[in-house]
Amino acid sequence: MKTLKLRKAILTMLILSILLMVTSCTPKNKFDEITTDYSVQGLYGQKNIDVYDDSFYVRNSESLFYIDGSLPDATKIADLVYADDVEVDPDTSHSFENYSERIDSNINIVGSRIVFITKYEDKEYNTKYNLISINLNGDDKKVHKSFDHLIGRLYITDGNLIIEGSKDDENIKYIMDKSLNIKEAPKLPRQISATYKDRVFLINSGSDPTDNDPKDYYLDMNDMKIHDFNKEDGTLLAINNDYYALDTGVYNIDDPTKSTTTSSLYSLENNEKLLTIDGETIVSIKDGYLYTSSSYGKQVYKKYDLKGNLISQLDPHKIIGEPKVLDSNLNYGYSPIQAVGKDKAIASFANVDMTNKYLVIDFAKETITVVKTGEEINVNE
Repeated sequence: MKTLKLRKAILTMLILSILLMVTSCTPKNKFDEITTDYSVQGLYGQKNIDVYDDSFYVRNSESLFYIDGSLPDATKIADLVYADDVEVDPDTSHSFENYSERIDSNINIVGSRIVFITKYEDKEYNTKYNLISINLNGDDKKVHKSFDHLIGRLYITDGNLIIEGSKDDENIKYIMDKSLNIKEAPKLPRQISATYKDRVFLINSGSDPTDNDPKDYYLDMNDMKIHDFNKEDGTLLAINNDYYALDTGVYNIDDPTKSTTTSSLYSLENNEKLLTIDGETIVSIKDGYLYTSSSYGKQVYKKYDLKGNLISQLDPHKIIGEPKVLDSNLNYGYSPIQAVGKDKAIASFANVDMTNKYLVIDFAKETITVVKTGEEINVNE
């Protein structure tokens, strides 16, 4: 009997030891999942807006705001500046005993967490860059990974983060899975244009005078090989739901309102052209609908089905009024759509004398609401 009890005790100790080893080998701050809304990729520039469900998260300078259009003022959920792990107001001076850090990248919603890079500096002026996440309320800050060299931008594919930076004057990219396993990415022929599921697209945008290769490519995250992407000519501005959109046209520098633009929808499976819309840009593809903005001139926001049937259109110039613009040759006053939720989209004021203002476009209710992320700032002062 004593022998049996002893064996059970030894077995229990072994099981507990194995469980302890497994737990200790599991990264404390791993991601539950790595996935994202591919309709929001910052294809107009740095990605400072993201969406979760029908709500928008906006980075304005070094603060993070929540916007759903129900209130005239956005809700600040976090200041992305920290002193000794305490959140501090970025507009005031602050001291620290051990370290300070502040946001230094675009924002991305990964699963249900907001992910970004911070620049960290200790009291001896040593610098590193941290991969950080917070929850959708702006709390529960986690440090997932630290780097001793510059990290600039994040991209998301299904199951992996692509982390872009610079080391010893060389551009470098890492691939990291949800368990924080990290490896260097294969050398890519050009900068990343967009991502979708298990593909990383490498498009010749025509903006790099040193890029003489007319072909377009994508990196397959499964075999880690570069493949040809045999699309037609055009600028990639939207990809999602197994479709993508290309923009083509001629810009009239003397009179932008006379510019000609065509936006076309394609199947990602076989690159077949499915429809074309003139004078507008397909800026988002989501849940069976296309969202467009005016290519040039005064802005109008439209929603189509995938057959090209117009569902709704909203003109901010008629609904809100004519904003005071800085350049009469560019009299649009309102930006293109920057992100799309379920029934809502978000845009901002553009080429006007005030900043910190956004538009929440509700296609279901056919309303546009102006939302502020703080005091209006006159850029002419």
